[in-house]
Amino acid sequence: MRRLAEELEELGECLGDDHDLTVLHDALKNLCPRDGEPKGLKPLSALIELRQRELRSKAFALGARLYAEKPSNLCRRLEIIGSNGAPNHEE
Repeated sequence: MRRLAEELEELGECLGDDHDLTVLHDALKNLCPRDGEPKGLKPLSALIELRQRELRSKAFALGARLYAEKPSNLCRRLEIIGSNGAPNHEE
């Protein structure tokens, strides 16, 4: 269960960082003149977009692993852990 919690935390971090970069990028674009993106912003935009692609790729991989288990099986595992106490082994 500890591994599941760590992967959920990591997924949340990836999604949160991606959102933060979106907000930052939008704010930077709004500070600039309306007649186009200034040349100085283009390298930063490219870096933001690259990092977002990395974060999204990682999030998709984590999500696929985390949500591969049927909800009924996950609920059953959680019920067992709740009634017996958390196991020491990592699942």
